[in-house]
Amino acid sequence: MFPERRDTPRKNPAKEETQRSNELAELRMQVELLRNFLSEAGRR
Repeated sequence: MFPERRDTPRKNPAKEETQRSNELAELRMQVELLRNFLSEAGRR
């Protein structure tokens, strides 16, 4: 559904960790939105 990210590998591990953390938070938000959407759609 979403295109894969093809970033070049980061040289700085701290930046990579921050990026992973941000990506994880973003994915969790997407999951929550999709779950809410599906539960609402199921009630109709």
